[in-house]
Amino acid sequence: MIFFYRRLQKIFFFGGALILCSCTWNETAIQHKVVVKVDSQEMTSKQFADELAHRLSKYDALTAKDTKIIARTKESILNDFIMSSVLQNWAKNNNIQISKDLLDSEIKSIRSGFPDEFSFREELSRQGLSIHQWQKTVENRLIEKTAFESIQKDIAPPNEESIKKYYESNKQKYKSLDKIYLQQIVLAEKSDADKIASSLKNGKSFESLAKQFSVTPEGKNGGTIGWVERGTLEIFDKAFSLPIGIPSEVIQSPYGFHIMLVQKKSPAGIAPLNTVRDSIKRELASQNDQVHFTTWLSQQVRSLHVFKDQKLIDGMSVETRKE
Repeated sequence: MIFFYRRLQKIFFFGGALILCSCTWNETAIQHKVVVKVDSQEMTSKQFADELAHRLSKYDALTAKDTKIIARTKESILNDFIMSSVLQNWAKNNNIQISKDLLDSEIKSIRSGFPDEFSFREELSRQGLSIHQWQKTVENRLIEKTAFESIQKDIAPPNEESIKKYYESNKQKYKSLDKIYLQQIVLAEKSDADKIASSLKNGKSFESLAKQFSVTPEGKNGGTIGWVERGTLEIFDKAFSLPIGIPSEVIQSPYGFHIMLVQKKSPAGIAPLNTVRDSIKRELASQNDQVHFTTWLSQQVRSLHVFKDQKLIDGMSVETRKE
């Protein structure tokens, strides 16, 4: 059960699953008491309890009672509500609105992820949401996403100097083992593999034979596995000693009988900057976005009136009961 000094909300575990059950609310004043408020946006104790129950439902009965888990979950609910409220407030002040077409498209996309209407309705019921409430939630998330993108749009992309500096400071991240670009044909029987090996020696195309006879999934792609690092599989390690462009003899493994062909080799070493520049740029951009947004959010929170009833929040506890 969740308690606010006195009992307000029950949480039971049936078959190991956490579900929220309504009970009699005698302390209606506490039920509707605001636990967090950002300007005009409020969350009541009941709303907080509902969200806490929902988030704890992913844990088993024992974990859901862990005081550290409960404390982290409460903190997450508070932070999410404050961030959502700040974005909603900023969007309202900047006249950001979501078109009906965009909202309809998002709703359709989400609903298409469920196998049928019953599954969709069952999930809404599990979350304690009506269709209207769920649609409003989707709209709010779109507003927040649009506001976030608008806030971030003026951030300058990482420059070459910062990319080089990051690369030099993190070279070990780009260290790689030696690798080969590998193709293979795999047969279930050695006699069949011997026939393929003979055909290859007579000049038949490795790719066409792989497509026609190989029993492994990459056969349809001409036997192409792609780049393989040393140590990936014992059978592949045997291919590192092969010369480039010459098919191997038949090699047996637990997977069958292999004929392998090495197309290219790459020695161990540090990947050059030009091969990792794009990934570094994306990583730095993500870091810059996070720093910029965190700074912006802190400024917004300082400029708004934020109220938290920490005593009431800390007073909420969770008990579980098995059927």
